[in-house]
Amino acid sequence: MVDDIPDAQTGRPRRILIKGTTILNTEGGAALGPGSGPNWVEVPHFVTPWGIEAPAIRSTEG
Repeated sequence: MVDDIPDAQTGRPRRILIKGTTILNTEGGAALGPGSGPNWVEVPHFVTPWGIEAPAIRSTEG
């Protein structure tokens, strides 16, 4: 679980629960963008966000 409180005045938390087996990749992460190192983690199959109103990020894989 990852959580934070983006606005200390309201104290409303945001959270993301991630379940499943992950794979740590030790190459290719730098292609994700500036400041990224070589390592990256494949996100598992079950993700549940709450307190986050931003639109969902859709996978381009298909």
